[in-house]
Amino acid sequence: MMKHCLIVAGILLVMSTGAFAAGENIAAQNVTINVNEVNYLAANGTASFVITPAVTPGDIPVITPTQTGTLAYTSVLPSAGGARKITARITTDVPAGLQLGAAVSGVTGTGTVGTAAAASLLSASSDVEMVTGIGSCYTKLPVLTYSLGIIPGTGMALLKATAAPHTAVVTYTMTTLN
Repeated sequence: MMKHCLIVAGILLVMSTGAFAAGENIAAQNVTINVNEVNYLAANGTASFVITPAVTPGDIPVITPTQTGTLAYTSVLPSAGGARKITARITTDVPAGLQLGAAVSGVTGTGTVGTAAAASLLSASSDVEMVTGIGSCYTKLPVLTYSLGIIPGTGMALLKATAAPHTAVVTYTMTTLN
């Protein structure tokens, strides 16, 4: 019996010594994380206007209602940069006598998505701010709304019919403010 007890005690001693010898084992690994600057902007959808005769002679021609698209953006700010803004400019002008307006609305998403400016008339000679105060974020497809009108006063005298549709190009730019 004593012999069996000594054998069991010896086995337990070997097992416990092995457990103590193994102890706690710790390993470490470096994980490299590289956050790149992101400045991504996309205008989607199609806007189209038609100018048709007025219903009653002597009234202003009828322009179809405002047209919409979307203006999506993703931004990760550089470490040394400030907020971003989105501007718009007409890069291929509208026909003489007309003015094109744009507005961004429904700016939602995650992060600092910025603030949409009020509806603005677009210009070929200067940038118009559309969204300001953009930080690191991504948006949920803000609505981009266009409006077309005849320039008050002088526009009607300049307006001419065209055989083919005229395409005005609006260019959006997202820049980082320092």
